[in-house]
Amino acid sequence: MDIKQLRYFMATAKHLNFTEAAKHLFIAQPALSRQIADLEACLNVQLFIRNKRGLQLTAAGAELLSEAHAIIAKSEEAVRKVKLVASGVKGSLKVGYLGTSERKFLPQLLRTFCKKNPHIGLSVNQSNWATLSDALDTGELDVAFTLTFGLEAIPALCCETVYTEFLSLVVSDQHPLAHESKVKLTALTKESFILIARSESPHLFDHLLRIFATEGFYPNIISQHALVETVLMLVEAGLGVTLLSRHVKNYASPSLRFVDIDHSNASVDLVMVWKATNTNPCIPLFLSELKDSLQSSNINV
Repeated sequence: MDIKQLRYFMATAKHLNFTEAAKHLFIAQPALSRQIADLEACLNVQLFIRNKRGLQLTAAGAELLSEAHAIIAKSEEAVRKVKLVASGVKGSLKVGYLGTSERKFLPQLLRTFCKKNPHIGLSVNQSNWATLSDALDTGELDVAFTLTFGLEAIPALCCETVYTEFLSLVVSDQHPLAHESKVKLTALTKESFILIARSESPHLFDHLLRIFATEGFYPNIISQHALVETVLMLVEAGLGVTLLSRHVKNYASPSLRFVDIDHSNASVDLVMVWKATNTNPCIPLFLSELKDSLQSSNINV
């Protein structure tokens, strides 16, 4: 029994006449009669009583008719949902992000995307660089917002730049450099550094060391911590200084000072990345919304 046979059966049950039903279905009457006979043979029941006045539904036929309406409706709904999913209008999208870097644009992007695509379910999770990279590679994430470091190790990766992050020296308001607008790295040779742990973002950590190396010295790193909040608290306490993205200033204590770094490599790109092999149709929709938001300045970067 298939959907076509059910449609033929429903039309025949409606008209109770093979000729009229065949006209309605735009097929030949003998072809319709064969389809109904095949359906009866498939079910091993008689669906119609045939007489000179036309057709009459049997009890089995009446039962099938009530079920057929539900089956056809369910089939049509399934087709509609499948087409929605295939077009990206319905589905799910798993998004990962690093942390504070995305605060100035991600909430607004998610809000706009969800408003335009109410049938797409979003799953949003914050992780460190290593976890995001692994999740992308294994398919646990569809897209991720991260820094460009180390992404070349992930095969078939697509990348869209969101904006460039500039690094700042972060000090307490009591620090001698607190009132400077810009400093050279060579002015930091005697400073004690409190950094984000290398285990959290190994490529960023190594990038910072390379920047220092270009100035001919290795920073005095007194501690490393997993959370930005911990680093900021210790710097605010006057226990050391750190290097962080300039935008962190928007969420930091007013007792902290952010001083620009005078160095050509004191920046890094924040990007949205996804695997080229990921066929989730929601990804192009999300990427399109990101591009539209950037072009129209809806995302304030």
